[in-house]
Amino acid sequence: MQLAGVTWRERPDGRFDRGLEVWTEEQDALLFLPVNQNDRISWTFTGPRSCVGFRDADGVPVRCPERSALRRGMTKCGPCNALDLTTQCVRCDGSVCRAEPERRKQCNDTDYVVYLALFGSNTVKVGVSSSARAKTRWAEQGADYGAQIARVHGGMLARRLEHSLSRAASFTKAVRGERKMSGMLLAIAQDEAQATLEAVLASNHIAPSSMEKYGVQQAGWPPRVVDMSEYYGLGQLGTIPQRLRLRDAAKGVVTILGEVVGMKGSIVVSQSGESLFMADLKQFVGYAMASDLHGGLVAQSALSEFI
Repeated sequence: MQLAGVTWRERPDGRFDRGLEVWTEEQDALLFLPVNQNDRISWTFTGPRSCVGFRDADGVPVRCPERSALRRGMTKCGPCNALDLTTQCVRCDGSVCRAEPERRKQCNDTDYVVYLALFGSNTVKVGVSSSARAKTRWAEQGADYGAQIARVHGGMLARRLEHSLSRAASFTKAVRGERKMSGMLLAIAQDEAQATLEAVLASNHIAPSSMEKYGVQQAGWPPRVVDMSEYYGLGQLGTIPQRLRLRDAAKGVVTILGEVVGMKGSIVVSQSGESLFMADLKQFVGYAMASDLHGGLVAQSALSEFI
């Protein structure tokens, strides 16, 4: 099978199902492979990396018909990237909408939140999510804390506000996996996270009055941070796990095995004997994957869980 992505799904009780999106040779539907605490895993990844496909106009995952081989850093071939419903939305800065009419209407009719996600004590990411998926987005990214700073109707306004905020020196729009792994032991207490958030907002002159032109709805200020640590299952690791890195496929394979300790965003932590290991599974998206856990595969969900 092929690893197509890493996903988190919020359940009605507020907890999460987390796992891998995979293509199998037996089915054309994208399947979900749960990754639970204490699972015994044995995964082997081999190259070359190939295209993971696209989401069609209805948001349904479609496997790449050519199984195109990709260059380093890519997950989709040119044709699949052009066909993907979400491509233009990922690149959107709120200035011009280039999405298809159906997607544009859905975007205009949706309530969004602009949020800040905290990683450790000194990295603050600004982002956008539909209002129903804000906590899921923080979990997908492995944030230590998240806070909603604005509610906006329509994606264009939300992206415009995000883009404006991202120009502040205090914020970033992306946090690399290497940064997340190096900061696995740098989580801060909730009161310190709240103080950090408020200091960042104040230093950048961010308040409801400064965001009125974006149609912001904000019930309370300052926003309160949400502690995400309980969903990762990592507790106090005590020591940085050894990293398992992607290697050139021409030189060998990568194997991840042991018992799952926890999962933080796309980073899985496992234990084998007395040793702890961690790997950013996003590095392996597009690679062929062999696993002993075929029995847990279930059908993937609709686009509404990804926007």
